Amino acid sequence: MKVWGSPGDGRTIGDTHVYFLCTANRDKDWAWKLLQYLGGKTKDGKYTQADNLARDAMLGSGYDSVMKSAAVTEGWKSWGDPQKILEIWGKATYVGEVCNSVYKPWHFPWTDRVNIEVQKALTGQITADQCCDNLIAAIKEVQKT
Repeated sequence: MKVWGSPGDGRTIGDTHVYFLCTANRDKDWAWKLLQYLGGKTKDGKYTQADNLARDAMLGSGYDSVMKSAAVTEGWKSWGDPQKILEIWGKATYVGEVCNSVYKPWHFPWTDRVNIEVQKALTGQITADQCCDNLIAAIKEVQKT
């Protein structure tokens, strides 16, 4: 497929997630090893999980070495031109710079509600009009939070 960047300045929204473990675990050494495997380097000094996710699921990484690795340049070829995708990736910005409502207390309850109602509409459980009515009503609900 042909890869196109976003119009205008080409900026897109970047998203990131973290791995964490709570302190309430039976074996702190094992928990630390698991956390290192999931989000860091394994004993051999490789970002094993980050490479696997990049290659197999096209998930990017905060590690520059992963983004420049064969896991990306070879693994992403089936989806498009890896170099073009990385160029677009390099223009990504934090969602809060584009949509500053993420800083409002109602944002995430609203987003959850949008996802639920749109899913219902897409699966035929409700009509598009009902979806819109539900979302309009939900505005009042989430503003109370």
